[in-house]
Amino acid sequence: MWNYGRSTIPWKDGNNYFYFKNNGLQNHDVLHVSSSPDPGAPSRALLDMNMLAQDDSTLSLSAMSTSPSGEYVAYGLSKAGSDWVEWRIRNVLTGQDLPQDVLKWVKFSRVAWTQDNKGFFYVRYDQPSSSSINNLEDIYRAPTTGQNMYYHRLHTPQSDDKLVFHLQQQDDIIAGVDGSEYGYQPFTTDDGRYLIISVWKGTDMRFMILYKDLTAPSSSLSSSSSSLSSPSSNGAIPLIPNFEFDYTFITNNGPIFYFITNNSAPRRRIIAIDIQRPQPSFWKEVVPESSRDTLVTVLCANNMLVLSYMRDVASYVTIHDMEGNHVRDLDLGTLASIEAITGKKNDPDLFLSYSSFTSPSTILCHDMITGKTTTLHHINPKKSSSSSSSSPLSPSFPPTTSTFSSKEGSFETHQHFFASKDGTARVPMFIVHKKGLQLNGQNPVLLSGYGGFGISLVPSFSISTYAWLDMGGVYAQANIRGGGEYGTAWHDEGRRHNKQNSFDDFIGAAEYLISRKYCSSSTLAINGHSNGGLLVGACMTQRPDLFRVAVPEAAVLDMLRFHLFTIGKFCIDEYGSPDDRDDFDVLMRYSPYHNISCRLAGSSSSYPSTLLLAADTDDRVVPGHSFKFAARLQEE
Repeated sequence: MWNYGRSTIPWKDGNNYFYFKNNGLQNHDVLHVSSSPDPGAPSRALLDMNMLAQDDSTLSLSAMSTSPSGEYVAYGLSKAGSDWVEWRIRNVLTGQDLPQDVLKWVKFSRVAWTQDNKGFFYVRYDQPSSSSINNLEDIYRAPTTGQNMYYHRLHTPQSDDKLVFHLQQQDDIIAGVDGSEYGYQPFTTDDGRYLIISVWKGTDMRFMILYKDLTAPSSSLSSSSSSLSSPSSNGAIPLIPNFEFDYTFITNNGPIFYFITNNSAPRRRIIAIDIQRPQPSFWKEVVPESSRDTLVTVLCANNMLVLSYMRDVASYVTIHDMEGNHVRDLDLGTLASIEAITGKKNDPDLFLSYSSFTSPSTILCHDMITGKTTTLHHINPKKSSSSSSSSPLSPSFPPTTSTFSSKEGSFETHQHFFASKDGTARVPMFIVHKKGLQLNGQNPVLLSGYGGFGISLVPSFSISTYAWLDMGGVYAQANIRGGGEYGTAWHDEGRRHNKQNSFDDFIGAAEYLISRKYCSSSTLAINGHSNGGLLVGACMTQRPDLFRVAVPEAAVLDMLRFHLFTIGKFCIDEYGSPDDRDDFDVLMRYSPYHNISCRLAGSSSSYPSTLLLAADTDDRVVPGHSFKFAARLQEE
């Protein structure tokens, strides 16, 4: 079942098309380069992590970016699952790495190439002390502070990189700011003139936006000094000078910058800002907020805006011109979720990939001029003997009612809605199973969820879930509050002091499954990763009678100390601060580690059979959460 060939969506830079391929049994996908976007056309393997990881099986590709001309690929390598990334540069024509270009101490950074293909902007942290370098555990677990933005010129060592931007405490932009607490992401405009600097703090989607005119003498990247003439924020012009809303850069037309924002639009909208008249009173609304659907991503292709929306957790795509006028809808012909969209501002080819719970990726090519859509690649996993051949889903897309059912091959996918405990929300849940399921209360059900950080759980293909379904299991995915399925308000209703809503929704999903006879508490398992692991930990300690098995993965389980390790402090936006009295009281009420014994005091119930999964080098959620939770469980 696992052995099936697959390919990712292609993207184009210069005259080259790039995509990843896997023959079915490779541990890592292989980056290919070709003169055609068709995965079946002749191509050349450019970056094979299966070869690079021969001496260290923990080595993985963490990120990558091709240059505008398609001549180079910058790629980041991670060891042992760490967020620390070492970037290298490979010549596409020769397939060889540039010998001097090794960039270390990089974390949470994208690469923004200059249009001349001579270099790129990125962010990194200061090199740890020499004693820490020799102790990997110290590096993995130490708090992360002090990010700075640099420009790297190709064929030079990292020591020559130029400091481009950082916030200093004396800067006028934010009075009294401590620059060590902020992070940055660089973007370059399609015309190559501007550097866009997105400043973030914590995990909340609230950004300050600044920009630099790269044609100005003060922004010269050819200076022989190690820093630009204005290395601090004084060299950048503030466009959005506060941290109130999400502003995600899309593209520009000269001095007109386009952004997705949730400013006055919880489900998000598109605005245009003229940097020559940046005051909010001059902002133009290009595409208004939808009254029902959540705007997820926007891409500029062939000088048009390609918008991906989510309606009741299912995707659809619509195309507008740069003034916001509707051009056409792109009908996927199925109920699915968009995985990726790629395209270039001045190129007519738009590529999309989508999948569902029971169907792997389908890759489309849409001609932005003619409006014609063709299928580049459709992936079919190998069927077991018990599975019949697949058939197309009903083309009722996007959904026009609040409930839909889709059937593919041997399986059925249903979306159900149930009322939240507090009566204020209508919570969606997908339920997937084989045809002919008997609702007798005895089916093995795996319920998963996340409910945090504004992250949406969408229908997507997983071979492990597919195997579970093929063996007769039922898979349920609850889209609880705290996620981003219905915009900012849905997120806010499941964060900080409202966090209990997430747990109540998940418990409500379990009760719904039991009441509808999909399963009983003795056949119900729950699973979640990271914040989803917190969800599992909280629910199993609050309602141990409801579940037979609990599998929290990389879970945040000690809510009174989460902020003391690695990047935990960034999560204060989501959870609140244990150092604040009011937040402490809320955290203490649901912290899984602190609520193990008291929840079962005087009760005949026992905790579910629990499998805790953690990585000893996880520098995002340190494994100590799982270690101490397991020890505490064993005491009870």
